[in-house]
Amino acid sequence: MDRLSWPNSGSSLLGLLPQPLRVTFRIVGLQTPKMTHAKLRLAAAAMGKPETKVGSLCKEIGITRQTLYRYVAPDGSLRESGKKLLKKA
Repeated sequence: MDRLSWPNSGSSLLGLLPQPLRVTFRIVGLQTPKMTHAKLRLAAAAMGKPETKVGSLCKEIGITRQTLYRYVAPDGSLRESGKKLLKKA
């Protein structure tokens, strides 16, 4: 009986499993925070100005709109998550 062989399987037992059954393991909880104190201060100051383009601001500081609005309100005031982040300092 021939052994099943998959590309790039090497000699591990993972090579014996069909591709859809392979499981990828990841460490949970070790992501770096997307919003930092400096980014939060910059975002809050910029959101307080009416000429600010939200998309450009998000691209500039490297976060998504969802992350921005989680921490900063459209008028530039801090939301609860933003206040918690600043208290951690």
